[in-house]
Amino acid sequence: MGGADDELSIWFHQRSRLLGLAQDHHVAVRYDASIPQLQMQLEGIAIDVTKGKKFFTKGSRKADLVDPTQLVSIEAGLAALQALYGQNIVRTQIEGSHSRHGVAHGRELAYDTRVNSAKVWSVMDAFVEWAMPKVRDLVAARRAERPAQNAGSEETDDEGRRVDDRQFAETRDMLRVLQTSAMGWYRQRGAFRDDLIGGVYRPDDFTKRGLPAEHGMQSRVSRNGQEVMYWRATVSGWVLGLAVTADGGTFGEHLYGGSQPPVGLPSEGWEGWEGWGDIFGLPPDWS
Repeated sequence: MGGADDELSIWFHQRSRLLGLAQDHHVAVRYDASIPQLQMQLEGIAIDVTKGKKFFTKGSRKADLVDPTQLVSIEAGLAALQALYGQNIVRTQIEGSHSRHGVAHGRELAYDTRVNSAKVWSVMDAFVEWAMPKVRDLVAARRAERPAQNAGSEETDDEGRRVDDRQFAETRDMLRVLQTSAMGWYRQRGAFRDDLIGGVYRPDDFTKRGLPAEHGMQSRVSRNGQEVMYWRATVSGWVLGLAVTADGGTFGEHLYGGSQPPVGLPSEGWEGWEGWGDIFGLPPDWS
């Protein structure tokens, strides 16, 4: 969840870690620990994907979980479970209630059963199914908002990456497609093709990956056909490139990022190309 957004990806990675602990607790018959952890993550995910709305609450702050386009979120689905788990417990009891309020505030003293833990896992499964399209919409909105704010900026972040990274992801994606195709054709022919762009890959192959039809992708193959490079200037003018070298049945990869197009192939000694074995690692805008 949130894998296309750096910040959200970190959040959900940590949620995954905590859910892994909840799984360990459940398997170890520690339902006293698995149930609160699951309930906390249900609430946290709801807040993340609904701009502050909650799963375990009532009134205007309650997340709207009714979505007739999904089976899990029809009116008798998640919303009914939300009401069940959101019940208040006004006195201390030993009844095995599902109430999150009773668990969190110490009013339900017999919540820690295998059945209750399994039921919360089932709720989590349905809730994640409901939340996935919400996360995709959130990622799309954040990606659309960030470029507009950073357009024209010459600044870099703490990792040296360009703040104005419009079309970076789409360009890297297309360069990877060209890389994979180039290696496949090399295995058949023993040399890299010089007509992947415009021959094998037409404008619609670029537009379906988020680039304009007039994509501006360039390429060059070495004279002996054993090395190829592709590069493209993004909308900000920053250039990203990728080169592949064939060497005895294996392939070497070099990546490029700079204000100007790469002047030559990596084997020709031109600066800016960095490979996996380089001491300084990858160009910041590729990491």
